[in-house]
Amino acid sequence: MPDIVDVPGPLFNAVFMEPGGMIGRDLLLRGQGVAALARAKARVRTGNLRNNIKTRFLPTPYGDLAVEVYSDVDYAMYEEDGTRPHVIMPRHVRVLRFMGKDGRVHFSRIVHHPGTKGSHFLTDSLPTALR
Repeated sequence: MPDIVDVPGPLFNAVFMEPGGMIGRDLLLRGQGVAALARAKARVRTGNLRNNIKTRFLPTPYGDLAVEVYSDVDYAMYEEDGTRPHVIMPRHVRVLRFMGKDGRVHFSRIVHHPGTKGSHFLTDSLPTALR
């Protein structure tokens, strides 16, 4: 028959429920591993998205430990999930000005954007937390 060990509440909380405890440190390390892989998988144009992938403890309603890997860059969701085909029209000027794939500057009153495929840099990085 196994022995039963009575662990006082404050000691249990310090080890299992606090961010600095054994479980909290392990969760944070796993989250940092996911963030590091996400940084490596993110498409780079300026480096802004890659440099803004972060890890933090997330408060939960029940006081459990949770770690969040996130980016506060406004276009991170579009990079992760992609976009549908959409129309781009000027809002405050008469024409759009953009650099084309041919490297030349183009002007247009309307652009039918084909959409972008998501890179899933965060979703694809999650399985590393299980290792």
